[in-house]
Amino acid sequence: MAELLTRLGIRPEHFAVRPLRRRGLSGEGLDIGEDTTVPELTASADGLHWHPAGADAATSPHMHLAGPGTSLREGKRLATERFFTARLADGTLPQPYRCAI
Repeated sequence: MAELLTRLGIRPEHFAVRPLRRRGLSGEGLDIGEDTTVPELTASADGLHWHPAGADAATSPHMHLAGPGTSLREGKRLATERFFTARLADGTLPQPYRCAI
C-alpha cells in the first residue's frame, strides 16, 4: 500500500499505513467515540471513519463519517466539523487514543 501511494505522488510523510488488526471487546477500559478521541481520518472498504479503532461501520456506526468513494478532502471536512461541533457543545478536549502498535 505504501508503494502504491508513493507511486501516486503522495509523499510518505502524508500517509500512514497500518497492518490490519482484529477488533476486540473489553469489559473495562476506555469507550472509544468522538467524545473520547481526536479524529484520525481512516479509510476502509466501508468508507471513511473517525478513527482506526472505529473503522468498521457494522460495529461502530457512530464512528462512520461517509460511504465508499468519498474524497479524503470531504472526509477531513466532515471530521473537522464534527470535532468542533462537539467541542463547542461541551467545552471538552479529548486526548489522543494511542492505538498503534
